Amino acid sequence: MALSCGADLKSGTAPAAPPPVDKRKERRGYVFMSIARYPSTIVLIGYFLPYVTLLTRHSAGDDGRVGVLGLRLQPTSLPAVFTTTFSLLSMLVCPIVGAVADCSPHRRRLLYWTTLGAAVSLCIAIFVQMQTWWLGGVVVIATLLLSTASDLLMNSYLPEIAEGASERSHVSARATQLGFASQVALAVAVYLLSRSSDAQLSLQGGQFDFPHDIDRWNVRTGAPTDDFSFDDWDRRFPKCSALGDICQRVKSDGSLFPSYSMQLTVRGHAGILQVEQTTGDVLDGRWVRVNAMASCQAGRAFARIRLWTEGDAGQIHAVHESPEFDVHRKPRQMTFTLDALPRTTRRLAYEVAFRSASGDVATILIDKAEAFSAPNPWVPLSVCLCGIWYAVWTWMSVRNLGKRVRAGSSDLPVHVIIVRSFVELGHTICRTTHDTVMTRFLIALALYSAAGGATITMATTFFNVQLDLDGSTIGMLMLATIMFGIVGALLFQRVGSWIGFSRALAMSYLLWIITLVLSFILLLDASSSIWLILIVPLLGLSFGGSLTLARAVFASMIPVSFEAEYFGLFNFAQVSLGWLATLVFAAVNEATNSLRWGLLSQTLMLLIAFVLQTSLNESLVLQRDHDQRDDDEHHPVPITTPGEPTPNGACTPQ
Repeated sequence: MALSCGADLKSGTAPAAPPPVDKRKERRGYVFMSIARYPSTIVLIGYFLPYVTLLTRHSAGDDGRVGVLGLRLQPTSLPAVFTTTFSLLSMLVCPIVGAVADCSPHRRRLLYWTTLGAAVSLCIAIFVQMQTWWLGGVVVIATLLLSTASDLLMNSYLPEIAEGASERSHVSARATQLGFASQVALAVAVYLLSRSSDAQLSLQGGQFDFPHDIDRWNVRTGAPTDDFSFDDWDRRFPKCSALGDICQRVKSDGSLFPSYSMQLTVRGHAGILQVEQTTGDVLDGRWVRVNAMASCQAGRAFARIRLWTEGDAGQIHAVHESPEFDVHRKPRQMTFTLDALPRTTRRLAYEVAFRSASGDVATILIDKAEAFSAPNPWVPLSVCLCGIWYAVWTWMSVRNLGKRVRAGSSDLPVHVIIVRSFVELGHTICRTTHDTVMTRFLIALALYSAAGGATITMATTFFNVQLDLDGSTIGMLMLATIMFGIVGALLFQRVGSWIGFSRALAMSYLLWIITLVLSFILLLDASSSIWLILIVPLLGLSFGGSLTLARAVFASMIPVSFEAEYFGLFNFAQVSLGWLATLVFAAVNEATNSLRWGLLSQTLMLLIAFVLQTSLNESLVLQRDHDQRDDDEHHPVPITTPGEPTPNGACTPQ
């Protein structure tokens, strides 16, 4: 006999009904979970990932790379590696977690332990130091994965705690608004805490991925001198781009993805110079390290790293020099560390000085040159405090949730629950693929999530390279976007009540498209940054509106007793095409050598999402749950063991 998921194997009877629940308290718990979870994302991505990257740069070997599971990777590649690993694991884990939650009476317990696990993972960040930088990657992946699992479990309550699309969109909008507000509040607190207590270099150096990068460097063509002035160095030494026969940006061969280097022709002596400002207070007594990755493609050359510092009164301290390095054919990282900066250091200048062998003309390829100081010790502490915030609000959230148990579920052995969960997940996937309305919605969601995520991620690079904005300004723009997202959540919830929530979701996709097109037309260079007054609000409105309505509309499409499973597929769709959006952006940017065209390329995916969403009939989308709830109450979907015949021709996983 085919048994419903979780039915009692011995008696075949269902357990006693759970105690009644207070939906008002549950809605409060749903909102509290957004307050708990939202800040962790911006603290991880905005503060902790750069901190971990800085630690890995310090730990890089002579090849400028670090070892990760047997692979040698660039430190700057690790954020992408961490987030890609999370996405792949999330695609696997989320549907399984949803199926297990629906097949067992432990959904609330699963929610509690996944959120608490994410909070504990954030607290572990306090142990991430120089020699344990790899632990930072574990923290990022574990936190994002557990937080995503808890997100789908929390969203699975939405169809039950609110009736109808209007009420669900209202609850979703409130959760988005307060979640964004807490995100802004904690991000500002962390920013002020770290800025008021510490200083960092402005990090003008780095690699040469964009044409703009070589314009940050000045070139010395004569013999080196100890005489250096911070006031007129930019006039004394021309920019690299002004010396096309000596200094230029060239494409490196033999790599899977395009990479660029600075090519420097050395006739006797030459060097590249950079000045780093400090952000915040003085760099009092901190160590500073200069890395340069270079190779000699023709002739023979030697190199030194030279460093000057300026105090807060304008005094210049004596020059510090590294030993001389022999520049080989194979790229090699040259490193010079100053263990303690002079007191009251406010500015730092460094030069990678090259000398060709007598009579030789040397051709040098410089892959990167950068300076960085000791990492900010407040970052891991701030992440740990964010974990405590997460844990406290998780407790307040879960205690407001009722113990909602799927009809017919009971405490079966774990292995039975897992087996039946996989069987039911197969049924759910099969039903979804045969449901054109659900399939179109999820494809539209996948395309929107990929394009929107790529847009937000690449916006910081676009603002820096295209508009020449500094890190602090970009951070404020991101916070402003989130604040307008609060308004967008309320606005699109109201629009949905007027024109229909599925149509309003399509309108939010359209607003994304309009925003990207306007960015392409208006944001041409640094002089056009005034148009951000228009672009940032539009970006925030579309971000908040689409996030709010997507889960509210989807909650109105889910049949009874399958909430967690379907939201597992919802989360799968959200992360499934992120790689495609990034690949499209990179390909278009490489072909056109323009970030503007790269951002504009995302409109193709958004346009397809808009067309798919507008093709959905409003009544079929929003009335679907009522029809299926009635049907499921009278004809529950059976769960069979593999190989057992499935009644009524239901889908059976092959």
